[in-house]
Amino acid sequence: MNATRNIGGLAMAGLLVSTFLTGCPAGSSGQITNEQADNLDFVDEKQVVFVETDGGLIRIQVDGTEKRKIYGSEYSFQAVASDQSLWALGDSESNLFLMYGPGGELHRVSQLDKRSSSVAISPDGLRVAVSRHANFDLAQSARINDDRIYLIDAQSREVTQLKPTSAEWLTRLDWSKDGTALYGSSHDRNFRIDPLSNARETLATFPVDDTHVTRKAPRECAATGARLVMRNDEGVDIHRGEDEVERLVVIEGRERGFHDYQASVGNFFFTESCNYVVFVFDGAVWLADVKTKVVGRLIEGGRTWRF
Repeated sequence: MNATRNIGGLAMAGLLVSTFLTGCPAGSSGQITNEQADNLDFVDEKQVVFVETDGGLIRIQVDGTEKRKIYGSEYSFQAVASDQSLWALGDSESNLFLMYGPGGELHRVSQLDKRSSSVAISPDGLRVAVSRHANFDLAQSARINDDRIYLIDAQSREVTQLKPTSAEWLTRLDWSKDGTALYGSSHDRNFRIDPLSNARETLATFPVDDTHVTRKAPRECAATGARLVMRNDEGVDIHRGEDEVERLVVIEGRERGFHDYQASVGNFFFTESCNYVVFVFDGAVWLADVKTKVVGRLIEGGRTWRF
């Protein structure tokens, strides 16, 4: 089952071709030196993860089963309710769509056509808050930003507005953990916003610890306290206390090309059991067994997360 394979050959071929065509070394992603399984039979967990791929968002279990497309590549993720009953999606023209359940029916919010910006769904999944950007169809000199907020009732899709108080564009918008407040951020300031009265309080810093988060990519195991730490271009380690460090994912041969700032291993996190680690390497999503350090390829894709 656990036959070891060399996955660096294609990367090296790409390096040689790029160097010949451009005269600049393209670098190399390197290769994983862990023992690599031919399949995912070594995984005995059913954790569901969501993977952003070239074809859209895919829902799949970490053992490779129950693969399902949630939406196509013409849409982009904006927000999701904790119970996955409501999703907010965007497109290349800044339009906003509400989707009821994974892969469910899409409803376009016409009031925000071509102007949807930051989107946040309340902890109870009943309200959607949206900031908007300037009208990019206008000449640049005529474009006007403001900090107006649109509130959408998730059930009726009725839209109301919190009137603007300044000409600042809210580039970030989040709900508080208890759903009683909104937090907004412009290029220069942070705000606490009352969604009922529209009262706004300027904050010194953005209150990240009090924001409602649905997507998870935990780098610390809640049960054991073990932490996942990047080892520069050499992979990912597990830290168990101050002095105990284990190599988990080992990368060799990483060479950076011109303007190559991408992490060697991206988007790594524990599954719920903490028995496996999901990570992204060289355009694919992989699983690593925490105990045996065996790795296996799950699916082609990039950014990955779980609930």
